[in-house]
Amino acid sequence: MANVDDYKDDWPPEALPLTLRLQQIIRTSGLFFTMTNNPNVQYGMAHYRVTRHPLDRVYAIMQIYGFRLGESLHPGVPVTLDDLELQLAHQLTFQSPMLSQWFVHTAQPTDRRSWMISQHSHVPFELILYPTYSDNMTTRTFGTINPTPRGTAIFSGFARSLHELDDMCRDELHRFHALYFALDARSAEPLDRISEPRKLDSDARHIPRGSFRRMFEQEAQLSPDIELQAFLLGDSSSTDIPRDFYRAYAVILAKPRSSDVWKRIGLVWWDTMHCDIKPCYQEFIAFEAELH
Repeated sequence: MANVDDYKDDWPPEALPLTLRLQQIIRTSGLFFTMTNNPNVQYGMAHYRVTRHPLDRVYAIMQIYGFRLGESLHPGVPVTLDDLELQLAHQLTFQSPMLSQWFVHTAQPTDRRSWMISQHSHVPFELILYPTYSDNMTTRTFGTINPTPRGTAIFSGFARSLHELDDMCRDELHRFHALYFALDARSAEPLDRISEPRKLDSDARHIPRGSFRRMFEQEAQLSPDIELQAFLLGDSSSTDIPRDFYRAYAVILAKPRSSDVWKRIGLVWWDTMHCDIKPCYQEFIAFEAELH
């Protein structure tokens, strides 16, 4: 949904709390799903549903993905809610590594679960429509995500350090329309209000060096010893008008420099319109890591 904060200066003060409340009701009711073809939106609504059995929250939406999970696949074999969520994440990463990461956590994930979507997730407004060929859009995927028996996942593909990604954005953003990032929650309790993505747009006449990196680090509040990598998920573009729209997607990975434990902490995406300039992906280096 649109960012209410962008319009609050045009409204009387008493209108803002009511608008935020209505926005939250729409999100939690599932009405928002009627405007999207992205099944991750509906998955994020699952924990708001009142069901007799908690497992029904996942069973009720597996058909939206076209999956068969749990006892619908293996009758008579009991499963837990955690089992079902893990099965869904496995099938989703196999079907579409890029779509599997189109969300942000609304509560801090448990150990070895930062890489996978769950009921405590939210899809940013800019990503609620998944590009399809029927909509005159085409997608490319640049990496793979393979779950392991340990509950982690191996991310294999291409990545770029946040410092280098910042340089690319500074050099090329004047040709782009905007760059966005959204952070995963780090609170154990689900957030009542979803934080909107931060935006760095090309309206600025001069984009100082380090603008994106500083904005990200300020928002994330990470310690200086954290290594950050942007893992390239893929891109999408118009098929009928090649220069009309283009967007690239990456997931932000982090780990202490003294550790090998990588975790996902957010998403970044950037787009351009009416321009045939695209990022130089040759500058992304081969990357593989186990995500916890």
